[in-house]
Amino acid sequence: MSRESYGESLRLFCCNSKCFTKKPKCMKNVLKSLLLLHALLCCINQVYAHPIISEQAKTTEDVQSGSQSNNTRPPQAISEKGSHLLFMGIPIDGNIEAFDQKLSDKGFTKSSLGDYSGRFYGQFCLTDTKVDKNTGNVCEVFIRYNQLIAKYSETQLINLYDNIVRDLKKKYSTAKRDETGGSLVLSMPLGYIECKLFRTIFGQMGGGVNLTIRYVDKKNSSDYHVPTLKRNEDDL
Repeated sequence: MSRESYGESLRLFCCNSKCFTKKPKCMKNVLKSLLLLHALLCCINQVYAHPIISEQAKTTEDVQSGSQSNNTRPPQAISEKGSHLLFMGIPIDGNIEAFDQKLSDKGFTKSSLGDYSGRFYGQFCLTDTKVDKNTGNVCEVFIRYNQLIAKYSETQLINLYDNIVRDLKKKYSTAKRDETGGSLVLSMPLGYIECKLFRTIFGQMGGGVNLTIRYVDKKNSSDYHVPTLKRNEDDL
């Protein structure tokens, strides 16, 4: 209905309403005007409601298509940060100077020998890093708890190993797992984590019981390979 028809309907309605109070025979015209006005209001409602419904449908369609595109997108394309194994939330990547600063921010102190000391899993440990000679980037973080250096008892380190292994399995529940008595390897698309408990006499590792954890990034390791654990029955 056009703007002119709308105005004419209102005019007729007003005029006929006045006639109705004076002349009962005008009632037919009044009813006719009311029907026209009702039809006009219905048309206005349809005209203004239609764009809102269309926009809502478009928005829903965009959200659904966006969700589908996110689900089908390759995982490595979602975030570059997700292309490296993490150590304490730090991607194992970049040059040693930048990585040193990130470890320092986590509370580790670098010694004159190039290794670090700090706390991992709430306990004092020594930490070292490895830079790949081909990529020039940090590719590995090595953590060591030693019975004699840190004054741990044998029981403390055994319990610490059990707790760390339990929580590693929980956190990386989808990782491929290889385990023997005193050793655990968790292999993932971005790298692997190896946890070992063993005893030494003296030397570079320090005497007594040692607990070591290695975080190895796959992308930055030119000679990357996941270690295979040896079992006693392999000797048979």
